[in-house]
Amino acid sequence: MGATQRIFLSYRREDASAWAGRLRDALAREFGDRNIFQDVVAVRPGENFPNAIEEAIGQADVVLAVIGPNWAAGGAGGEPRLAEAGDYVRAELVAALALSKRLIPVLVGGATMPATAALPEDVRALASRHAVVLQDATWHRHVEALISSLRGRTATARRRRRLVAAGVAGAVAVGLVAGGAVAWVLVDDPGSAPDGNGTPTDTANPSPILQTCPTPREPEWTRLGATGDADVGDPPALHVEVLEASAVPRGSRHYIVLKARTTNLAEGSQTHYASYYKVTGNGETFPADCFAVVGGENPIGPGESSTALVGFDTTIDPTAGFTLDLDDFGAFGRIDLNPRSG
Repeated sequence: MGATQRIFLSYRREDASAWAGRLRDALAREFGDRNIFQDVVAVRPGENFPNAIEEAIGQADVVLAVIGPNWAAGGAGGEPRLAEAGDYVRAELVAALALSKRLIPVLVGGATMPATAALPEDVRALASRHAVVLQDATWHRHVEALISSLRGRTATARRRRRLVAAGVAGAVAVGLVAGGAVAWVLVDDPGSAPDGNGTPTDTANPSPILQTCPTPREPEWTRLGATGDADVGDPPALHVEVLEASAVPRGSRHYIVLKARTTNLAEGSQTHYASYYKVTGNGETFPADCFAVVGGENPIGPGESSTALVGFDTTIDPTAGFTLDLDDFGAFGRIDLNPRSG
């Protein structure tokens, strides 16, 4: 096993807060809470923010620049935020480059690398760094590969996979990253097993960002009266409660929507995310098809709760009962949902 890494997360709160929080949780489980620096967690009240950031980057082994779809958006005056002399993200990148830190762009939410010409001169070297793409539909596997890379391991854990560079002849086409950086994504070797919905579990073109769930309303929807709860992990990091369950027929299929409340039992913030949930019935498993937070905050602070609607397009007959499988970065739980008659 490689040495423990001290990791600094650079990101814009208004752009990628949820993704950064989720990534931090995964990294903390692997490398330890004290070795991950995320400003909202690591800066103590009253501490000088710029000084704390500069000191943390100086102590870090790796700087992950988390780039979301609005990372390069304009500020109050219409100019790109990075063009502002006091922009804290720019200051973080300048410090990382000046100190020759291992700097890895991490693209989330469908973001692409900014063009070299769009970056201020003192951070243009970012565009030449190899980027990691974390796609929502295959988040767990891509984070696993990132952790393996940080540990100095190959990305072959659990199943055979290969790394393909975007644009390489003969590889699956995943698109070039602007600015000259090459984005690496994980794809299964040909012949990998599909999931229970008949869709490959890891593809170059995963499902798009999930749609917002419909609100179940009678009489079209049937209230199933199925509730339950379970802890996730040992010791538990989350507690999940199914408050309501509804279903509607769609041809030969059934669409199931659950209202689930997730409580954070950990010491750090966690993100309530659709990938926690899958349903199983008739020997088949179906990932979430829609997701919408309808109560509480997200990310979820320690001891706090968040409520979401999460839906599944299935071949399950929900009136016969089914299982909600819970997976929080390898911490598992299960809720058996048995509809009540009448």
